[in-house]
Amino acid sequence: MMDRFINLFTVSRTYSFGLEEIVCALVLPFLLAFGIGFTYLRTQEPSQRSESFVRALFLFAPVISLTTMMIGNNLPRALGMIGALSLIRFRNALKSPLDAIFLFWTLGLGVACGAGYFLAATLLVLLCGLFLLLLTAIDYGQARDVDSLLKVVVDSKGAAEAVSAVEGKLKPLSRRLQRVTSLVTSDQTSQAFTYLIRTRKGSDPAQIVDIVRDTCGVLNVQYLGADASLPV
Repeated sequence: MMDRFINLFTVSRTYSFGLEEIVCALVLPFLLAFGIGFTYLRTQEPSQRSESFVRALFLFAPVISLTTMMIGNNLPRALGMIGALSLIRFRNALKSPLDAIFLFWTLGLGVACGAGYFLAATLLVLLCGLFLLLLTAIDYGQARDVDSLLKVVVDSKGAAEAVSAVEGKLKPLSRRLQRVTSLVTSDQTSQAFTYLIRTRKGSDPAQIVDIVRDTCGVLNVQYLGADASLPV
């Protein structure tokens, strides 16, 4: 009686799957997805992480695995699955282009497990995870320079000397220095100069502000960077 009950769920008109095969096709990709989830949490910035996204990866792998197992070599069934998926509209935008890689990575894991290539699935998770962790560790592809804006307000009396002194101090600290705007206040008592300054990533903006602030004739300094805003 028990065998007939199990066969009712494991035997189809076309293919016959054992209970062990079905469990393996569901459990193994779920376990291997921990490697993908670990890599995701280690390589993505906190602001780019999504709790729902990483949880979806764990369910995406076994779903794709079982779907691949059910389709097998049946072409009509595969075309029907493509038609069904084409009706789905994903409206949530990915936070990072790398999220698409994690989706395809999980998709490849599920397809490999569903097709029975368990060793290939394991190597896929291990090697791709090591590759991505290595690229993250060496900061490959990240910008070495940072462009920022520096606004300097000087006294109108002796403005030329103050600007010359400021630019002389900034040139050794920057890889590029360009004056963008020059404005005179309505009361004509001060002038504001805005510079585009390119510095090495990791340089201290406070140090640049302190050096410019100590220049004779400087009334106010404001550093406008991608990750910092330091008014003085």
